[in-house]
Amino acid sequence: DLSWCVNDGACAKIGACPAFEEVIVTRKRPPRMRGHQIMLEDIPEPAIDFKGDIWRAWLAGVGGMGIGTAAAILVIAGRHEGYNVQFSDKKGLAIRNGSVYSQLIFTKNDTSAAMTVGYGKADLLLGVDLLEAVRAIDPKAPWRVASRERTAVVVNTDRTPTIRTLMGLDDFRIDELEHMLRQATRPDRFFSCSILSLCERIFGTKLYANITMLGVAYQRGLIPVSLESLKEGIR
Repeated sequence: DLSWCVNDGACAKIGACPAFEEVIVTRKRPPRMRGHQIMLEDIPEPAIDFKGDIWRAWLAGVGGMGIGTAAAILVIAGRHEGYNVQFSDKKGLAIRNGSVYSQLIFTKNDTSAAMTVGYGKADLLLGVDLLEAVRAIDPKAPWRVASRERTAVVVNTDRTPTIRTLMGLDDFRIDELEHMLRQATRPDRFFSCSILSLCERIFGTKLYANITMLGVAYQRGLIPVSLESLKEGIR
């Protein structure tokens, strides 16, 4: 995958990379992007779907997808909005499909008891990788943070194969994973889309998927900050 590949040959050495030849393309001019053609002027301001004192979010993906960057943006945006912010990142094996998670908690008051998202307490599950997002509903796992009564979802449905999948040792189906996630989270606050493919088509790379998904979640009223605070986080 040209968006994530670091081109060091490690994947090929264990038989996990289907590539067998490197081709170098020398461009005479930059590739043509279409992001500047997106019309943003008439997008209405969202109605924020948050009325409590504590807001909890769980971000899931694999190394290289920018989970830590997206979490950092939300941390800064939350502070700019006036919340007390707590967060924790679990790093993965960067680029090699290692799991990466970030949990964030916004509180209006200094609530020391809100140190972790907690079982079934997530208000937002942002899944840049669907397989890792589904782990957030696994009742056998310690990070079962989603619930059908509380958790809104924004998830990317493009398939990102794991190392074991590339080696032919296991497999998974996107439609089955999406169905599982829908059954375990709020049906009225569920959004799924092939966001990686969308970003690659519009921007020429998948690397902006994390920022795009923050925009989707904000526009659907799932992040309790103003647009100005979100822009401050990105800046």
